[in-house]
Amino acid sequence: MQPVRIAKPSAVLLDFYGTMARATSRGPLAGELFGRRGLAFDQELWDRHRWDALDGLDHQQFSGTREDYEAWEVDRLRRLLERVGLPVKIDGVTPYVALEHMRIDKKVQSGRMRLVLLRAIGDSFVTADYSEQALQRTLGAYFG
Repeated sequence: MQPVRIAKPSAVLLDFYGTMARATSRGPLAGELFGRRGLAFDQELWDRHRWDALDGLDHQQFSGTREDYEAWEVDRLRRLLERVGLPVKIDGVTPYVALEHMRIDKKVQSGRMRLVLLRAIGDSFVTADYSEQALQRTLGAYFG
């Protein structure tokens, strides 16, 4: 068995579902992207993380309330990204600039932005029913 090569990423790919790049199709799978960079890709680890994130494990201690569980899941994902050396905030793009790009996205209908939101990892939906204050708080937390 060969040792797994652990490398700090030289690039980060963010998928905004066409928001900034006007994507018209789905890109390559994660294993292919890792391969292009000459990085080891552990499909079993990838799958285990994905299923764990979809509640393949019992997280009773974090599930006192929905808010507690969501806070735990956000923190878990943030720690995972930090552990592999990926950024958890998008520096150099202000919340205002991000919002301006979102306003011209293909999901805008009749002047109203529609957002792709997550109920849980792997469970997304498109909606125009969101709080402007929550959107501003979210953009402020991750951009700037």
